[in-house]
Amino acid sequence: MSINYDGTKLTELVIESNNHTFTLCPNSQFAMDDEGCPRDPNSLITKLLSQYNEDNTTGLVKDNINENLYYYTGTNEQVSNNFLWYGGHQWRVIEFDISTNTLTLITQQPLTSIQPAETVWTNEEEYNNSYINAWLNDYFWNSLDNSIQVNIKDITFNVGTNSEFRVHSLL
Repeated sequence: MSINYDGTKLTELVIESNNHTFTLCPNSQFAMDDEGCPRDPNSLITKLLSQYNEDNTTGLVKDNINENLYYYTGTNEQVSNNFLWYGGHQWRVIEFDISTNTLTLITQQPLTSIQPAETVWTNEEEYNNSYINAWLNDYFWNSLDNSIQVNIKDITFNVGTNSEFRVHSLL
């Protein structure tokens, strides 16, 4: 049904046989029909998912609207198993999406000490012109090794009612 080859490796293979659709998974096994590819048991998301229990009210919980989204909720005493050391910094996993295999991270340690703005940012242009934006998206970003940068994608999120801010999210 489809074959994609990037010049060095097979990136997609979907075949139909005996009224079934088979998809080649990253682990070189085939998934049949809509069963989906099995997760790598050593992946970070698989390890984080082992913390999930549908009865959880704190810790790792599943989003009520998006069934692919999981997030951490609770105090530091209730949630202490979502730390990640990556790129020379300690991070906390805030949420992850199992459909896109993306993590949203925040650091608890200061990356730098920056004077807060004199006024609150009320729009994207004010944030884009701020020192913190320049520091995060120029200085800090450029301090990361290229092998780390390739695992990060740009996303936008809302803060408050009118403000959208660009951040980086770990793939």
